[in-house]
Amino acid sequence: MTDILALTEEILKLTRSMLEAAQKSQWDKVQVHEQRRQALMRGLNLNDEPAGHGSQAIAANLQETVVINNKLIDLGVHARVELGESMGSLQRGRKANLAYNGMR
Repeated sequence: MTDILALTEEILKLTRSMLEAAQKSQWDKVQVHEQRRQALMRGLNLNDEPAGHGSQAIAANLQETVVINNKLIDLGVHARVELGESMGSLQRGRKANLAYNGMR
């Protein structure tokens, strides 16, 4: 197993962990895994890898990482929309409370 193959496997493992955490709305864990993943990705230099059997496995790891990353983006957007809706609801409740208290 080459160093680059091992690195892409670890990146994929972290990406899978990020997806699992995001599906549970554990965004703090997603962030921790993302920081670790970014550090690994900075060390990734695909120009050092010779063509051959290992390159197919590396490509497969990176392709799966991209697919999962797109799912993470979708989950993040959905969570942001939900948060915005919750904030809007809280603001409406606060305004209603202020209006009610102003009428007494």
